[in-house]
Amino acid sequence: GVFTYCILKGLEEKEADKTNEGGDNDGHVGVQELMRYVSNKVPALTGGKQQPTSRRENLDFDWVIK
Repeated sequence: GVFTYCILKGLEEKEADKTNEGGDNDGHVGVQELMRYVSNKVPALTGGKQQPTSRRENLDFDWVIK
């Protein structure tokens, strides 16, 4: 679905790392970058019909995924 599409696009194409998507453009996708990307893109692509949820941010566990 749309959620999986956004996860894959955020990781494989490093869309989540881009500054305009909430990332820091450092060449790596972190947990928090991916969370922000998916949280913004899913509602945008579904016209607000889907709203992904997540646990609160935990910067202690913000490791690089890709």
